[in-house]
Amino acid sequence: MPDDKRPHGVGAESDPDEEKKDVAGSAPKERSGGVHISGSAYIIDSIIAGRDVIIRPPGERACPKPPPPPPHFTGRKGLLAELRRRAGAGQAVAITAVKGIAGIGKTALAQKFADDGVKAGRFSCVLWATLGEREPNPIALLSNWARYADPQFEPGQDEIENPRLLAARTRALLGNLIADKCPGKALVVLDDVWDVSVEAARLLMRAAPSDSVLMITTRSGDVARRLRCKPLETPHMTQEESEELLRKLIGGEFVTEAQIRHLAKLMRGHPLALELAAGAVNQCVDAGEVDELIEQYERGLRGGYPFDLMELDIADVREDSLRVSFGVSYERMGERLQRRFRALGALAPDAKFDVTMAAIVWGVEPDEARRDLRELRKRAMVRGLGDGWYEQHALLRSYARWLSKEEGEFDEVMGRFAGAVTDMAVGVFRRDPHEWGPIEPYLPQLDEVGGYLVEQVRGVLGGLERYAMPDPVEMPDVDDEGRKAIEAGLRFALATNRYT
Repeated sequence: MPDDKRPHGVGAESDPDEEKKDVAGSAPKERSGGVHISGSAYIIDSIIAGRDVIIRPPGERACPKPPPPPPHFTGRKGLLAELRRRAGAGQAVAITAVKGIAGIGKTALAQKFADDGVKAGRFSCVLWATLGEREPNPIALLSNWARYADPQFEPGQDEIENPRLLAARTRALLGNLIADKCPGKALVVLDDVWDVSVEAARLLMRAAPSDSVLMITTRSGDVARRLRCKPLETPHMTQEESEELLRKLIGGEFVTEAQIRHLAKLMRGHPLALELAAGAVNQCVDAGEVDELIEQYERGLRGGYPFDLMELDIADVREDSLRVSFGVSYERMGERLQRRFRALGALAPDAKFDVTMAAIVWGVEPDEARRDLRELRKRAMVRGLGDGWYEQHALLRSYARWLSKEEGEFDEVMGRFAGAVTDMAVGVFRRDPHEWGPIEPYLPQLDEVGGYLVEQVRGVLGGLERYAMPDPVEMPDVDDEGRKAIEAGLRFALATNRYT
């Protein structure tokens, strides 16, 4: 291949969501100041009319399967071989990050290993749970696993009060499922385990079928030791792997091999930084603009970037290439897309979302939300999953939330989101549990809103406590925001009583 030209890469392909219909089914009604998207009728109709994205068919027992690896997964052959060796020896493995660095590709590596293992027949099924940096709900996680074996499964009150009983029951159900429908060895993957989620991880390990292989991903070596897993560090990508990844992601045929090499070197083998850089390159119109982009990266690496202020990780070292790559991409998005990106910080960490959820947090029509999601996807700020569903790297979600709070927007966005999700809860949770199937993908968002409303109500009530002292001062009125928080919190609590 000549040094000055190369063929189209993956980035040149059309957006798989380009022709997809929104799950909303029908457009919301207009009202002054925005779009009426918080009414329960619209939200419930949107969800019920939408494609059911539950992995297993509702009402059927099914062997659990892993989430697919990124289509652009590149390299890591040595790591995959070592994982196969350790799994074959029955070792519990923790995929960790070198020096605790985020975005290094731990989850993608686990997905690739699991997917390869199923295709090669090494594993008959894969039980996957993402725990995250906030304290998870082990009852919900165990129940999700149990429903592979019994789609109508609901935990008993004694199991809710003593999750170890639920873990034992889940283990028995899964053992029967594997014996009946997917005989062989199971792989259990606990993704993104933090200190706060160690106890939940231990409960899930209790529920693991006998003779299964355990794998966790974590940024913390201490977490790996506490769970008695042997760490396997995920290093930066090599220069060769970085170049190969960029070739897969970049679509402009005017991009030269010299520019590919230069970009790979600047990004220092960080996978997420490379993805963001490829997204930025795909917005360029010629090789000259790519050179300008490269100069912008070089200036940022020399002089720092405003996003150096973000303290969102536990790494032993600061990953400058990621911060600069993100900073350049964010700066180049323009004000509208920046605002859209920030608002996504209201969504639950590590949870998938659809066009309807984006339209709610942005306060726009679904068609406009779809267009802006497409633009964010081109810039690698979100990833398209097809059929109007998206995901976002957990670190980018954290960046979005931090920026939203810095701009003073978070409470407004979260208030709009909480209103819509509360309407969803009011409309759905009055039904019997076996009718909740179509809203299952939205449950993480309900958990997120519930936690937010608890904090809001707690803040309001905490501010009033001092007026109940022996010598109280004059009791002030609760402001509008306080009343809204209490009202929404009570409505949400009543609506989700059966769920929680």
